[in-house]
Amino acid sequence: MTIWFYGQTDAYAEFSNFSPHGFQMEGVWWPTVEHYFQA
Repeated sequence: MTIWFYGQTDAYAEFSNFSPHGFQMEGVWWPTVEHYFQA
């Protein structure tokens, strides 16, 4: 079995939940979607 991991330089990496694009929701700043998901 092969396990493939996404790299930050791969095509469409900006759509990954680890993409370093933060956002604000309900007054809270989240550095990545993964931070929001884990919280």
